[in-house]
Amino acid sequence: MEPNRREFQKQCVFQSFCKRVLHNEACNAHDEIRRRRKREVSFCDLALHEERQLYTTDKYFQAETAEPTY
Repeated sequence: MEPNRREFQKQCVFQSFCKRVLHNEACNAHDEIRRRRKREVSFCDLALHEERQLYTTDKYFQAETAEPTY
């Protein structure tokens, strides 16, 4: 019966290790989410001049004149 008990102890130790790892990973994930929420800004919260900095428009062929067609 001794080998069975040792095997059970090994399983318990491994199971507790797995639980600790999963718990710590969950804590790290929640901390990362909190950090991101502090830094992120919603588009609806931006001022108009800040919104305009987020995009550009290309002005192709603006300086060229069109050739007349007949």
